[in-house]
Amino acid sequence: MGCGVKLARAVLLIFTLIFLLIGLALLGAGIWMLVSQDRLFNVLNLINEHAGNSEIGDELERISQQKGVVATAGAILVAAGAISAVISFFGCMGAIKQSKFLLIIYAGIIGLLLGGQIAAAVLVMLYKDRAVSLASSQLLILQDKYLISINEFPTAVKQPESAVSLAFNSMFVSLRCCGVNNVTDAAASGSWQKSNRTWYNRGNLTVPATCCPLVDHADTTQLLVELRWDFLPEMLRSFSCPVSGDGMKTLPCVEALLAFVNQYSLWILVGCVAFAAAQLLVITFTFCLVCAISDDKKYG
Repeated sequence: MGCGVKLARAVLLIFTLIFLLIGLALLGAGIWMLVSQDRLFNVLNLINEHAGNSEIGDELERISQQKGVVATAGAILVAAGAISAVISFFGCMGAIKQSKFLLIIYAGIIGLLLGGQIAAAVLVMLYKDRAVSLASSQLLILQDKYLISINEFPTAVKQPESAVSLAFNSMFVSLRCCGVNNVTDAAASGSWQKSNRTWYNRGNLTVPATCCPLVDHADTTQLLVELRWDFLPEMLRSFSCPVSGDGMKTLPCVEALLAFVNQYSLWILVGCVAFAAAQLLVITFTFCLVCAISDDKKYG
Protein backbone atom coordinates (compact mmCIF):
# COMPACT_ATOMS: atom_id res chain seq x y z
CA MET A 1 0.00 0.00 0.00
CA GLY A 2 1.58 3.28 -1.16
CA CYS A 3 1.76 6.57 0.72
CA GLY A 4 -1.10 8.04 -1.36
CA VAL A 5 -3.39 5.16 -0.49
CA LYS A 6 -2.48 5.42 3.20
CA LEU A 7 -3.23 9.13 3.12
CA ALA A 8 -6.58 8.57 1.40
CA ARG A 9 -7.47 5.90 3.93
CA ALA A 10 -6.44 8.08 6.89
CA VAL A 11 -8.37 11.13 5.65
CA LEU A 12 -11.44 9.01 4.94
CA LEU A 13 -11.31 7.47 8.41
CA ILE A 14 -11.00 10.88 10.08
CA PHE A 15 -13.99 12.33 8.24
CA THR A 16 -16.17 9.28 8.72
CA LEU A 17 -15.34 9.07 12.42
CA ILE A 18 -16.27 12.73 12.87
CA PHE A 19 -19.58 12.21 11.09
CA LEU A 20 -20.16 9.03 13.09
CA LEU A 21 -19.66 10.87 16.38
CA ILE A 22 -21.99 13.66 15.25
CA GLY A 23 -24.60 11.09 14.25
CA LEU A 24 -24.33 9.30 17.59
CA ALA A 25 -24.62 12.64 19.42
CA LEU A 26 -27.79 13.51 17.50
CA LEU A 27 -29.15 10.04 18.12
CA GLY A 28 -28.48 10.34 21.85
CA ALA A 29 -30.06 13.80 22.02
CA GLY A 30 -33.15 12.57 20.21
CA ILE A 31 -33.56 9.56 22.47
CA TRP A 32 -33.10 11.78 25.53
CA MET A 33 -35.83 14.13 24.27
CA LEU A 34 -38.20 11.23 23.71
CA VAL A 35 -37.71 9.73 27.16
CA SER A 36 -37.44 13.05 29.06
CA GLN A 37 -40.49 14.94 27.80
CA ASP A 38 -41.86 15.59 31.29
CA ARG A 39 -38.51 17.02 32.41
CA LEU A 40 -38.39 19.26 29.34
CA PHE A 41 -41.82 20.62 30.10
CA ASN A 42 -40.73 21.37 33.64
CA VAL A 43 -37.77 23.30 32.25
CA LEU A 44 -40.08 25.23 29.94
CA ASN A 45 -42.15 26.15 32.98
CA LEU A 46 -45.18 24.38 31.52
CA ILE A 47 -45.58 22.47 34.78
CA ASN A 48 -45.25 24.95 37.61
CA GLU A 49 -44.74 24.71 41.33
CA HIS A 50 -48.35 23.67 41.84
CA ALA A 51 -47.84 20.37 40.02
CA GLY A 52 -48.64 18.49 43.21
CA ASN A 53 -52.10 20.00 43.38
CA SER A 54 -55.02 17.66 42.84
CA GLU A 55 -56.29 19.92 40.06
CA ILE A 56 -53.26 19.11 37.93
CA GLY A 57 -54.72 15.83 36.73
CA ASP A 58 -57.12 17.51 34.33
CA GLU A 59 -54.37 19.71 32.98
CA LEU A 60 -51.85 16.94 32.33
CA GLU A 61 -54.06 15.59 29.59
CA ARG A 62 -54.03 18.97 27.89
CA ILE A 63 -50.26 19.20 28.21
CA SER A 64 -49.87 15.76 26.68
CA GLN A 65 -51.32 17.16 23.47
CA GLN A 66 -48.36 19.53 23.25
CA LYS A 67 -45.84 16.76 23.74
CA GLY A 68 -46.27 15.88 20.08
CA VAL A 69 -44.02 18.84 19.29
CA VAL A 70 -41.25 17.51 21.51
CA ALA A 71 -41.78 13.95 20.29
CA THR A 72 -41.56 15.09 16.67
CA ALA A 73 -38.34 17.01 17.31
CA GLY A 74 -36.90 13.99 19.13
CA ALA A 75 -37.90 11.65 16.31
CA ILE A 76 -36.26 13.96 13.75
CA LEU A 77 -33.02 13.96 15.75
CA VAL A 78 -33.14 10.18 16.11
CA ALA A 79 -33.69 9.74 12.37
CA ALA A 80 -30.95 12.23 11.44
CA GLY A 81 -28.51 10.69 13.91
CA ALA A 82 -29.27 7.13 12.83
CA ILE A 83 -28.90 7.96 9.13
CA SER A 84 -25.62 9.81 9.75
CA ALA A 85 -24.29 6.96 11.89
CA VAL A 86 -25.23 4.27 9.35
CA ILE A 87 -23.69 6.21 6.47
CA SER A 88 -20.51 6.79 8.47
CA PHE A 89 -20.42 3.10 9.40
CA PHE A 90 -20.26 2.19 5.70
CA GLY A 91 -17.35 4.57 5.22
CA CYS A 92 -15.46 3.39 8.33
CA MET A 93 -15.87 -0.29 7.60
CA GLY A 94 -15.09 0.21 3.94
CA ALA A 95 -11.83 1.98 4.76
CA ILE A 96 -10.82 -0.49 7.48
CA LYS A 97 -11.75 -3.63 5.53
CA GLN A 98 -10.75 -2.11 2.17
CA SER A 99 -14.10 -3.20 0.79
CA LYS A 100 -14.92 -1.79 -2.64
CA PHE A 101 -18.58 -2.63 -2.13
CA LEU A 102 -18.95 -0.62 1.09
CA LEU A 103 -16.83 2.25 -0.18
CA ILE A 104 -18.86 2.60 -3.37
CA ILE A 105 -22.11 2.59 -1.37
CA TYR A 106 -20.67 5.23 0.95
CA ALA A 107 -19.46 7.46 -1.89
CA GLY A 108 -22.82 7.08 -3.65
CA ILE A 109 -24.80 8.14 -0.58
CA ILE A 110 -22.52 11.13 0.07
CA GLY A 111 -22.88 12.09 -3.60
CA LEU A 112 -26.68 11.96 -3.35
CA LEU A 113 -26.59 14.12 -0.23
CA LEU A 114 -24.28 16.62 -1.92
CA GLY A 115 -26.57 16.77 -4.93
CA GLY A 116 -29.58 17.29 -2.68
CA GLN A 117 -27.84 20.15 -0.87
CA ILE A 118 -26.97 21.84 -4.16
CA ALA A 119 -30.56 21.44 -5.39
CA ALA A 120 -31.88 22.85 -2.10
CA ALA A 121 -29.53 25.84 -2.37
CA VAL A 122 -30.72 26.53 -5.92
CA LEU A 123 -34.37 26.30 -4.83
CA VAL A 124 -33.74 28.67 -1.93
CA MET A 125 -32.23 31.24 -4.28
CA LEU A 126 -35.06 30.86 -6.81
CA TYR A 127 -37.95 30.83 -4.34
CA LYS A 128 -36.57 32.93 -1.48
CA ASP A 129 -39.28 35.59 -1.65
CA ARG A 130 -42.02 33.00 -1.92
CA ALA A 131 -40.62 31.07 1.04
CA VAL A 132 -40.47 34.25 3.14
CA SER A 133 -44.06 35.08 2.22
CA LEU A 134 -45.24 31.57 3.10
CA ALA A 135 -43.35 31.61 6.39
CA SER A 136 -44.80 35.03 7.25
CA SER A 137 -48.36 33.88 6.64
CA GLN A 138 -47.86 30.78 8.80
CA LEU A 139 -46.31 32.84 11.60
CA LEU A 140 -49.26 35.22 11.47
CA ILE A 141 -51.66 32.30 11.92
CA LEU A 142 -49.67 31.02 14.90
CA GLN A 143 -49.45 34.49 16.41
CA ASP A 144 -53.19 35.09 16.11
CA LYS A 145 -54.03 31.70 17.59
CA TYR A 146 -51.42 31.15 20.31
CA LEU A 147 -49.85 34.43 21.47
CA ILE A 148 -50.77 35.21 25.10
CA SER A 149 -49.77 37.86 27.59
CA ILE A 150 -46.74 37.17 29.76
CA ASN A 151 -49.10 37.57 32.73
CA GLU A 152 -50.27 34.03 32.06
CA PHE A 153 -46.82 32.45 31.87
CA PRO A 154 -46.71 31.62 35.62
CA THR A 155 -49.94 29.62 35.18
CA ALA A 156 -49.01 28.37 31.73
CA VAL A 157 -50.00 24.84 32.70
CA LYS A 158 -53.57 25.90 31.97
CA GLN A 159 -52.72 27.30 28.57
CA PRO A 160 -52.13 25.04 25.56
CA GLU A 161 -50.79 28.18 23.82
CA SER A 162 -47.91 28.59 26.24
CA ALA A 163 -45.12 26.86 24.30
CA VAL A 164 -45.69 28.76 21.04
CA SER A 165 -46.29 32.02 22.91
CA LEU A 166 -43.00 31.53 24.75
CA ALA A 167 -41.23 31.26 21.39
CA PHE A 168 -42.87 34.44 20.09
CA ASN A 169 -42.07 36.49 23.19
CA SER A 170 -38.50 35.19 23.20
CA MET A 171 -38.21 36.28 19.56
CA PHE A 172 -39.56 39.75 20.39
CA VAL A 173 -36.87 40.13 23.07
CA SER A 174 -33.88 38.53 21.36
CA LEU A 175 -34.39 40.14 17.93
CA ARG A 176 -35.68 43.43 19.38
CA CYS A 177 -38.73 43.29 17.16
CA CYS A 178 -42.51 43.27 17.49
CA GLY A 179 -45.13 41.50 15.40
CA VAL A 180 -44.63 39.32 12.38
CA ASN A 181 -45.13 41.69 9.46
CA ASN A 182 -45.75 44.96 11.32
CA VAL A 183 -45.57 46.21 14.88
CA THR A 184 -49.36 46.26 15.32
CA ASP A 185 -50.28 42.71 14.34
CA ALA A 186 -49.06 41.26 17.67
CA ALA A 187 -51.49 43.45 19.65
CA ALA A 188 -54.23 42.47 17.18
CA SER A 189 -53.77 38.77 17.95
CA GLY A 190 -57.07 37.18 18.92
CA SER A 191 -55.56 34.96 21.61
CA TRP A 192 -53.54 37.85 23.07
CA GLN A 193 -56.64 40.05 23.26
CA LYS A 194 -58.44 37.32 25.20
CA SER A 195 -55.58 36.71 27.65
CA ASN A 196 -55.05 38.48 30.98
CA ARG A 197 -53.64 41.90 30.05
CA THR A 198 -53.71 43.71 33.39
CA TRP A 199 -50.47 45.59 34.05
CA TYR A 200 -49.71 46.23 37.74
CA ASN A 201 -52.83 48.32 38.35
CA ARG A 202 -51.77 50.66 35.53
CA GLY A 203 -54.52 49.54 33.16
CA ASN A 204 -54.64 46.93 30.40
CA LEU A 205 -51.75 46.18 28.08
CA THR A 206 -52.22 47.73 24.66
CA VAL A 207 -49.12 46.04 23.25
CA PRO A 208 -47.22 42.92 24.40
CA ALA A 209 -44.76 43.89 27.13
CA THR A 210 -42.00 42.17 25.17
CA CYS A 211 -42.60 44.69 22.37
CA CYS A 212 -41.17 47.43 24.59
CA PRO A 213 -37.41 48.14 24.61
CA LEU A 214 -35.29 46.96 27.52
CA VAL A 215 -32.74 49.05 29.36
CA ASP A 216 -29.25 49.05 27.93
CA HIS A 217 -27.18 45.99 28.85
CA ALA A 218 -30.21 44.17 30.31
CA ASP A 219 -29.41 40.60 31.29
CA THR A 220 -31.85 38.72 29.04
CA THR A 221 -30.52 35.40 30.34
CA GLN A 222 -33.10 35.59 33.11
CA LEU A 223 -35.84 35.78 30.49
CA LEU A 224 -34.60 33.60 27.66
CA VAL A 225 -32.69 30.91 29.58
CA GLU A 226 -34.06 30.86 33.12
CA LEU A 227 -37.56 31.73 31.86
CA ARG A 228 -38.11 34.14 34.72
CA TRP A 229 -40.48 36.50 32.93
CA ASP A 230 -41.44 38.13 36.24
CA PHE A 231 -38.15 40.04 35.89
CA LEU A 232 -39.31 41.71 32.67
CA PRO A 233 -41.05 44.78 34.21
CA GLU A 234 -37.91 45.95 35.98
CA MET A 235 -35.91 45.53 32.74
CA LEU A 236 -38.18 47.77 30.66
CA ARG A 237 -36.86 51.14 29.62
CA SER A 238 -40.34 52.60 30.20
CA PHE A 239 -42.69 50.93 32.67
CA SER A 240 -45.69 52.60 31.02
CA CYS A 241 -44.80 51.51 27.48
CA PRO A 242 -46.88 48.28 27.56
CA VAL A 243 -49.99 50.33 28.47
CA SER A 244 -49.43 53.45 26.38
CA GLY A 245 -47.48 51.89 23.50
CA ASP A 246 -45.16 54.90 23.52
CA GLY A 247 -41.60 54.06 22.53
CA MET A 248 -42.42 50.50 21.48
CA LYS A 249 -40.16 48.72 19.00
CA THR A 250 -40.73 49.57 15.35
CA LEU A 251 -39.00 46.65 13.62
CA PRO A 252 -41.22 43.75 12.41
CA CYS A 253 -39.80 40.32 13.22
CA VAL A 254 -39.70 39.05 9.63
CA GLU A 255 -37.47 42.02 8.73
CA ALA A 256 -35.39 41.37 11.86
CA LEU A 257 -34.93 37.71 10.93
CA LEU A 258 -33.92 38.60 7.38
CA ALA A 259 -31.50 41.21 8.69
CA PHE A 260 -30.01 38.64 11.07
CA VAL A 261 -29.57 36.13 8.25
CA ASN A 262 -28.10 38.77 5.95
CA GLN A 263 -25.71 39.86 8.69
CA TYR A 264 -24.26 36.37 8.89
CA SER A 265 -24.94 35.35 5.28
CA LEU A 266 -21.25 35.39 4.38
CA TRP A 267 -20.37 33.05 7.24
CA ILE A 268 -23.34 30.83 6.43
CA LEU A 269 -22.23 30.69 2.80
CA VAL A 270 -18.64 29.92 3.84
CA GLY A 271 -19.87 27.18 6.15
CA CYS A 272 -22.05 25.61 3.45
CA VAL A 273 -19.25 25.77 0.88
CA ALA A 274 -16.77 24.29 3.37
CA PHE A 275 -19.16 21.46 4.20
CA ALA A 276 -19.78 20.75 0.51
CA ALA A 277 -16.02 20.84 -0.15
CA ALA A 278 -15.46 18.36 2.69
CA GLN A 279 -18.07 16.03 1.17
CA LEU A 280 -16.47 16.35 -2.27
CA LEU A 281 -13.08 15.62 -0.70
CA VAL A 282 -14.49 12.51 1.00
CA ILE A 283 -15.93 11.29 -2.31
CA THR A 284 -12.60 11.90 -4.07
CA PHE A 285 -10.55 10.05 -1.44
CA THR A 286 -13.10 7.25 -1.37
CA PHE A 287 -12.79 6.62 -5.10
CA CYS A 288 -9.00 6.94 -4.87
CA LEU A 289 -9.06 4.18 -2.27
CA VAL A 290 -11.45 2.09 -4.39
CA CYS A 291 -9.16 2.36 -7.38
CA ALA A 292 -6.14 1.44 -5.27
CA ILE A 293 -7.70 -1.74 -3.93
CA SER A 294 -6.53 -4.68 -6.00
CA ASP A 295 -9.14 -6.42 -8.10
CA ASP A 296 -8.65 -9.68 -6.29
CA LYS A 297 -9.40 -8.05 -2.93
CA LYS A 298 -12.43 -9.59 -1.33
CA TYR A 299 -15.47 -7.37 -1.10
CA GLY A 300 -15.55 -7.73 2.68
